[in-house]
Amino acid sequence: MAIALLFVPLTFAYSGDRCCVASDEAGNGAEAAILKKKISGIELMVPGSGARTPLQLTPTGTRGGAKFTADFTITAVTILCPNWANADSDMVFYLYKWDTDYDTTIAAKPVWTDFETGKGYQDNGMLDFEIRDGVAPAGTYLWLLEGVNSTPGFWAESQAKVGDDPNVVFFYQGKPTSDSIVSSVYGYKKDAGQAEDGGESPDVGIWYCPYYFTSPYDLWEEPYGSATRIEYRPLCSNTPGDFRKYDATDPEVIDFHLQQIADAKIDFLLFELSPGGLGGYRLSGWCEQNVKNAREVCKRIKVWNDNEQKTWKIKYAIAGGCHPDVWDNKPGFAAGLCMEGPARDVFDTFVNNPEYGGADNYYHLNGLPLLVFWGWPDSVSNHWANYGGDKTFGNRFALRPASDCQYGQYGWNISASGPVIHSEVEVVSPGWGHYGRAVPPYVYRRNGDFYRECWERILKRPLPQIVMVVTFNDYWENTAVWTADTESLTDADKWHEKDGRPNPSMYWDMTKEYIHRMRSEYARE
Repeated sequence: MAIALLFVPLTFAYSGDRCCVASDEAGNGAEAAILKKKISGIELMVPGSGARTPLQLTPTGTRGGAKFTADFTITAVTILCPNWANADSDMVFYLYKWDTDYDTTIAAKPVWTDFETGKGYQDNGMLDFEIRDGVAPAGTYLWLLEGVNSTPGFWAESQAKVGDDPNVVFFYQGKPTSDSIVSSVYGYKKDAGQAEDGGESPDVGIWYCPYYFTSPYDLWEEPYGSATRIEYRPLCSNTPGDFRKYDATDPEVIDFHLQQIADAKIDFLLFELSPGGLGGYRLSGWCEQNVKNAREVCKRIKVWNDNEQKTWKIKYAIAGGCHPDVWDNKPGFAAGLCMEGPARDVFDTFVNNPEYGGADNYYHLNGLPLLVFWGWPDSVSNHWANYGGDKTFGNRFALRPASDCQYGQYGWNISASGPVIHSEVEVVSPGWGHYGRAVPPYVYRRNGDFYRECWERILKRPLPQIVMVVTFNDYWENTAVWTADTESLTDADKWHEKDGRPNPSMYWDMTKEYIHRMRSEYARE
C-alpha cells in the first residue's frame, strides 16, 4: 500500500521524551505542547461481555484504526497495544482528516504522523500517540496504525458497547470490522467564558485502609481470609524510627496520618470499605470492624477540621463493594441491591452524621457526595443503570466504579502500562500485587521508577478533575506510599534506591513533590 507521507516534506516536533514526525505543512518544529486547558475525551468503545482478541499488524503494511468525531481539539489518541513479547516490534501512527470514505481519506496526506511511540514499546502497553496542539481541531478523523517490524498490534473486543461516539467505525486491513479496538481520544475544549487554565487545580484523593488492629487478635500476624502476613512496619509518629504495627482506631496515629496528608495538600481520603460491612452487605466480623474503624477516623477528621489552626481541611468519601460472588450466586439478589443498601447506610450514617461533621466534611463531586463501588468495571454504567428496584439513595450520590484502573475508574489494581487518561479521574500507584500473582500480573515498583512514570504521564497532559493515589496504606496488595520500613518484605519490592540503599520515605517524598509540582505548574499556566 502506498504511503502518501513518504512523498511530502516532513517536519519534526519534539514532544516530551520522544520525537514525533509531523506531516502538516504548517509545522514549525515547535514543541508538541499539550496545554492545561479544560480536558475533554471520548472513549471509542465500552467493555462488554465479549472476548478480547489481539490483532497483529504485520510488517507488510497491515493497517487498523477507527473513524471518529470529536467536538474538541485533539491532543492524543490512546490505544491498548500487545507485541507478543517481542520488544523490537514497530508500528507507525497516522491521523487523517476524514473525507468521504476510507480510500479517499488515506489517499490524502495525514495531518499527523508518529514514528516513535510505537517503536519498541512494552507488551500490552496503553500507548499515547500525542498530537501537536492545533493540528487537529474539532472534526471527523481516521486514526490508523501500520505494522513496520516484528509483531505489533492492538486489542479488539467483540460485543463491546458503543462508546461516546455513536458513529464510530473500526477498520482492519482496510475494511470495517465489527470488533471494537480498545482506544480513546482526548484533548481540550475551551468553554465560553472559561479561563485559559480551565479553572481550579485538580483535587487529589488517596485511598485509605482502616483495616488494621491488634486486638482482639493481631491482624498484622493473622490476616483476614486468604491475605498474607503483613510484613511492613509503617512510621507511626514524629519520633524518628517509630516503625511498628498500629491499631487503626488509635487517635494519635490517626492524627499523625492526617497531619501528613494535610502537609502533602491532599484533598480527601477514600475509605477502602469494599470488602463489606455497609448496609447489610457482606456482613462479617472483620468487614464490620473495618467500617467501625473508618468511623473513628471520620471523628478525628471532624476534630481536625474544627480546629481553626489547621488551615488545610480534609474531606473523605467511601468506597463500598459490589462483588459478583454475592449477587451472582444468590437468585434474585441484584447488583443494584448491593449498591442501594450501602448507599442508604453511607447517606444516613456518614454523609449526614453530625459526629463526622455532616455533609461539609464529605467529599462532593459535581455537587453530589462521591460513592465509589469496587466490583465489575460496569457496576455503575450497566448494573446500576439497568437495576429496576428502588434507587432512592443511590441516586443521591455521584456513583463511580473502581476495578482495574481503566477509563474513568477510581482504582484499584493498576496495570504495568500505567495511568489511563480521562477527563474526570486519573490514577497513580507505586505498583500492585505480590510476586506470585499471575492474573492480573504483579506490577513492579522498579525502585520508584513506575510511580514517577505514572505522575509524569499525568503532568505532561491536560489535567483531570481528580488525581487518585492508590494507596496511603494498603500493606496487603503492596500499594502503600506512606513511609514504612520494608526490610522484612518477602513477597514484594523493598523500598530501595537504585544503588540499594533503603529509603522508607521515598514514595511519600515523591507524592508530596509531585502534588506540589502539579499545583505549582497549574498556577503558572
